[in-house]
Amino acid sequence: MVTYPAVVEWDDYAGAYGVVFPDLSIGAMGDTWEEAMVNAESMLGDYVFEMEKEGWPFASPSPVESVGVPQGQTLVSIPLVRSAHPGAATR
Repeated sequence: MVTYPAVVEWDDYAGAYGVVFPDLSIGAMGDTWEEAMVNAESMLGDYVFEMEKEGWPFASPSPVESVGVPQGQTLVSIPLVRSAHPGAATR
């Protein structure tokens, strides 16, 4: 299973957890930790689906140990679950 490293931080202003994928410059949010993880997994799958559909390149995941994590933030690995959008081509 392919996983992408992501950095999670509580955002006091938004009142939510923010999740950022450093390799892809995309992110997601959630009111709870669990919601943020579900939204991040969904965002990752949708992003990769769209990039592949358009034929655009995207970064491979970095090794987790190579990702810098600022103080107060948490490093997680988010699994890439391929989207099953209607009409998606099988590769």
